[in-house]
Amino acid sequence: MSEYSAPGAAMRLLESAQRSPAPWIERIRGQPFCVLLFDEIEKAAPEVFDVLLGLLDEGRLTDRFGRVTNFRSAIILLTSNLGVSTTTASGFGPDTGPAYESEAAKFFRPEFFNRLDAVITFKPLAPAEVEAIIRKELADMAAREGFLAAGLRLEWSDRVVALVAREGYDHRLGPGPCSARSNAWS
Repeated sequence: MSEYSAPGAAMRLLESAQRSPAPWIERIRGQPFCVLLFDEIEKAAPEVFDVLLGLLDEGRLTDRFGRVTNFRSAIILLTSNLGVSTTTASGFGPDTGPAYESEAAKFFRPEFFNRLDAVITFKPLAPAEVEAIIRKELADMAAREGFLAAGLRLEWSDRVVALVAREGYDHRLGPGPCSARSNAWS
């Protein structure tokens, strides 16, 4: 949603350059049973939150021509990184770690936050899960048509999987590019 952070963001969200409804609204009209994802919602301008109030409350959105788009059959997901940079408490129990729901409640206006059905926290992947994903991705890469057509075989060791897991994963932010400062590749 960072592209909707400047003034006029709400109008750009709702309308195309031809002043017709935005393509995502047209798709909802044609396929009302869908999942609609607003990624990193905290980056949007406050006017975008105002537009989404009716969508989250009444399940509908009215454009400037008075046409209503029904969202009652759509599942609406808002992702956020709110609270990810807070320090985690140590210990065992339900009160350890960042309080993502309270971080979201502090960030959003009460009338917006109260329209959310739930705040779902995704736990960081365990090292074994990260390694399983890496093995799957390597296997998929080894099975690519280009490798097979060239008669090439891709092999890797457990050390390579462990290295990629260690360098390419941050427990707070998930998988990403390997650290540029790391000398593990040399």
